[in-house]
This record gives sequence, C-alpha cells and structure tokens, in this order.
Amino acid sequence: MPYILPGKRPVFAPVVNLMAEMRTVTNLYIPNILFEYCKKYVKPSYNNYKNFRGELAETIDEINRRSCDFNFPFIDIERNSSGDWRKVVSLMHKKEVQADGDLNFILFTYCMYHVINRLGFCHSLEVCRKMIGVELMTPYEDKKKQKNGDV
Repeated sequence: MPYILPGKRPVFAPVVNLMAEMRTVTNLYIPNILFEYCKKYVKPSYNNYKNFRGELAETIDEINRRSCDFNFPFIDIERNSSGDWRKVVSLMHKKEVQADGDLNFILFTYCMYHVINRLGFCHSLEVCRKMIGVELMTPYEDKKKQKNGDV
C-alpha cells in the first residue's frame, strides 16, 4: 500500500466508515461506486484513466499480498442493507480522493477490516478496472484519434 501520511488518514476515515455502515450495499455496488466516481470526477485523459485503473490493480495486488501475510481482524459493525451507493461517491468527491494512493488506502482499509470475501472484492475491483477501460478510456482515445486524424 502506498504510504499515506498519518495526518492525511483521518481525512479518508469518513469514506471508509460510510462504506462499512452500508457494507451490503457497498459490496454489491463497489464497481458502480468506483466507475461513477471516475466518470464524474476524474478529469478525462488517457493518463488519468490509466492511473485510476492502475490504482485499482495495485489495490488488488496489495490486498492479496497482505491477506497472506497478516491476520487482519474482521470488524463486524452494524450493517445497513439499504442506502444509496451514490452517497459514497459524493463523499469521495468531497474528500477529494485521488488515484495517487488515496483510493488504494480507502479500498485496502475497507477490505481488510470490513469484507469477508476478499477474493470477491478483488474481483469487483477488476470488473471496475475493465469497465473504465472499455467505457471511458477507449471512447476518449477514439475521439482523440479521430480529432487528430490518426487511424
């Protein structure tokens, strides 16, 4: 996991806490949450989309690596099976989550302490990574190529 300064960690705690409170909704809609955040709040560019997708790939690797090395306790907090997953998207935007380690920190922390099926969670991140590639990155590049007269 990229090092996040201790002073910066509390900024992201509300995002992790909201995701945990809405755990059933979060686990079901994590690809939607991340895709919607990327679509709405990441400035369209090949590099920005690539960085966001890379952050998801790094998070998957980190979860898999650390799941083997450490016995993270599962924290069973009150679950809310209802709720609008867009609340998480809005809070991520409010906290100015970037694909420079912030996203990795949030997803890793949430997964390690609030997700039972970590393999399924990683699969959901991979689904989102592919969605961003197909639905945001490729159309962006196609428009750019067309504009520049490239093949």
